[in-house]
Amino acid sequence: EREKVFVTYGRIDKQKNLKMMIDAFVKSHEKHENYILEIYGNGLEKENIKKYIEEKKASDYIKMYNFSKNIHEQILKKYAYLSSSDYEGMSNSMLEALAIGLPCICTDCPIGGAKMMIKDGVNGMLVPVENSQAMTEKINELIENKELCAKLSQNSVHIREELDQEKICEKWEELMK
Repeated sequence: EREKVFVTYGRIDKQKNLKMMIDAFVKSHEKHENYILEIYGNGLEKENIKKYIEEKKASDYIKMYNFSKNIHEQILKKYAYLSSSDYEGMSNSMLEALAIGLPCICTDCPIGGAKMMIKDGVNGMLVPVENSQAMTEKINELIENKELCAKLSQNSVHIREELDQEKICEKWEELMK
């Protein structure tokens, strides 16, 4: 049984578009009051994001925490991982979340980092960049469809095999030849 907590973690700056995530979660919270969002990290935008949460009157269910050295232990039982970046390469936090079995909802950034690893509806969910309504819909779908949540969780851990150190080394060796 997962906690009713969505989570994101990483550097807090404009690129991450946390305001879009907050807007989506506020809208979802109207329908699903028992869920909360936890944001872990530090960065230049942290105070602005705290103020934005207060402006949205969401401080009771959107919480901010400093980055944690044992983040993986803290998020292991959370409900799902969210990423709302406007642009992103290969997100380490997304890969880590997938590897520990968290269902992921991520923006489909133009560079394609999330799309390279997430097969929409199979091992995660993709939403268009800057589309809080689409993120709200996916959050609601994940909450309302426990079977989908379980499926995404079960499939997401296969990223471990795909990115196994031995396989990566073999690919590098082939490339070097």
